[in-house]
Amino acid sequence: ECLDLSSSGSASRKPSAEKDAFLARTVAAQVTRLLEGGVTGPDGLSGAEHLAGVVDIALMASGRAEEPAERSRLLILVGKTLPAPSKLLLDLKLRVFEQAADVLDEEDEDGETRRMSRTSAAYRCLKGEALCLAGSIVAKQGELHHAEQRLHGAVALLDGLTDEAGQLLLVSALKSLAEVCASRPAEAQNHAARAEAVLEGLRSQRALERAEAALGFAAPAGAERLPVRQYAYLDSETHATFRVDLDAALYPGASAVVTSKFQHLQLVFDSGSRESLELRICAPKGPGQEAALACWVLRLSKLYREVLPEATELRLKRGVAEVKLQKA
Repeated sequence: ECLDLSSSGSASRKPSAEKDAFLARTVAAQVTRLLEGGVTGPDGLSGAEHLAGVVDIALMASGRAEEPAERSRLLILVGKTLPAPSKLLLDLKLRVFEQAADVLDEEDEDGETRRMSRTSAAYRCLKGEALCLAGSIVAKQGELHHAEQRLHGAVALLDGLTDEAGQLLLVSALKSLAEVCASRPAEAQNHAARAEAVLEGLRSQRALERAEAALGFAAPAGAERLPVRQYAYLDSETHATFRVDLDAALYPGASAVVTSKFQHLQLVFDSGSRESLELRICAPKGPGQEAALACWVLRLSKLYREVLPEATELRLKRGVAEVKLQKA
């Protein structure tokens, strides 16, 4: 049941997020039945240890988890989907989360780490989440020292991430650390205070974004449209990503004036289309021409595959505008 779920039967007609959820539910149900049926692993492995590996193999066999990042993400999703009414199932969840952390550091046949940079935001976010979830389970099992080790590892990875998802994971890890360190009140209070400070920063950022969003796209009506001809393209199983380096694609110094995702970027799909869209960038025509705002346009038409407009992500970070499209 776990094979080719991304391309067979009713699953093939589901959007990517629904396919992932369907796959996670199917795998979770199968391994739950196996574990409750008393399955054990070879060479003295416990049932939970063995089945965590089975989950990973099933996800790879589905065709939706070939890259380490996708494997890790789907392992985390399966772990979250697994029920935990018993010690056995709780241990299985733990093993799956630990597997999600481990696959990010797997080495290929030449002994090289596969594909992911350990300093990338994606690596830090995925491994940080896996360690945080594993640490919380270990704490429930009463192994506070080991839980604390995992949670400190999660905090070290998540600290410094600027996106909201990473910061919310950091809050979760810090709050879990505060609970684990309850016997050391000063330390627990410090972790809790850091979590609250991160939350307060998020609240302030959201307030600023709401104010900027209310002002709307800054390019005046009838602004001259200038083509963006230089961009980078990244493709994965589930997403297509387009990145525009502002200084390289517009003119040197453009990143200093394009600073607001809400006022300076706009993403517009063609009416009724899921294959044609354009990224609009409000910026001067060139250096020293701040009074002459233009609408720079990256036209993307026609995409080779339909995408989900409602799941599109638009980002502006370190002088790069990014459009992340989720494939249908």
